[in-house]
Amino acid sequence: FNCWLLAYLVLYVIKSELVRSFEPVALGSRRRNYLFLIFPCALLCNGVMMSNYPCVENLTKILERSPERADLYYLRAVIFERRGQIENALGDYAKASRLASGDANVWYGQARVLMVLKRTKEALACFSRAIDLKHTNADVFIDRGNAYDRLNMQAEAIKDFTAAAQSAAVGDNTNLATALLNRALVRFKQGCYTACLEDADRSIKIQPSRFARVLRAYALFKSGHSSSALQECRKFSDEKYAMNAGCLRALIYLEQGDALAALPEINTVLQEYPDWDHALYVRGKVHLVLGNIEAARHDIDRGLLQETAEGELGHIPEGLSVLAACYLAEGSLDKAQAICAQASRLASEREIEALSGHS
Repeated sequence: FNCWLLAYLVLYVIKSELVRSFEPVALGSRRRNYLFLIFPCALLCNGVMMSNYPCVENLTKILERSPERADLYYLRAVIFERRGQIENALGDYAKASRLASGDANVWYGQARVLMVLKRTKEALACFSRAIDLKHTNADVFIDRGNAYDRLNMQAEAIKDFTAAAQSAAVGDNTNLATALLNRALVRFKQGCYTACLEDADRSIKIQPSRFARVLRAYALFKSGHSSSALQECRKFSDEKYAMNAGCLRALIYLEQGDALAALPEINTVLQEYPDWDHALYVRGKVHLVLGNIEAARHDIDRGLLQETAEGELGHIPEGLSVLAACYLAEGSLDKAQAICAQASRLASEREIEALSGHS
């Protein structure tokens, strides 16, 4: 009935507009008539679509009668995932994978939610299973590349991002640009700044993004082109990645020997993002150069505490290096050496963790 009523209203709108197009009318009257009819049509159309979309309650009732339906567990998992009910989604993807272990989509879905839960090694195994089952779309290679990158397995990440770029369908600019940008980011982490710039530039040409331009600015800075980097990051003063540009400007001023110019830049960033560990480390460096040792140690301690609480340890060696410099500036050589040894142990542990992913 809803479908017939919707069709009738749409036809009525078309007929009314055709007839009235030959009649002299007051300015704006046809627009009001059109809007009066189109809003009920839109609401009705939405109701029809929602009524045809399976709800969790209906799927649950069917599964109570037919618990062997892997396709329904998969469908309910997708709904849970889109709603943000990640634990429920994981449970249904796991049930679907037991019932239909040869379905690549089931393993790919399970891997996605495991990544959200930061169970990266388990996610990596599921991504690999999906790829082994011929799920070779660009998106699965991009996601597995992100998992490798999170585990600090950068060579494997680059291989997957390269595979994603090669398997992206013609016209699939989004996945191609994403694969190139993610590969650029990994190459930046490796210190391969020229290769990073090449990938970032290719990504920008295909699909411009602010993050790609910020990454390009950082790569220019790291490769010794501070003036070009400063010119690049000035473009982001009023945009989403202003915090990254602010940090970079502070680092550039610091490298140029102008710590007084760096301090207001990094203070502005921390006013908006007071718990950002990288920004705290940068301000710690600025305070250290200005001779404010206590302020530097305070920022570094806050950054280390924040990063440890979040479970993301990527910037900790940076923080520890500044902390060691603080102790050294105070003349505490033993403490500085102990901090350096701690940083070395952490680096070794990260390497071991990365290597363990190969087994």
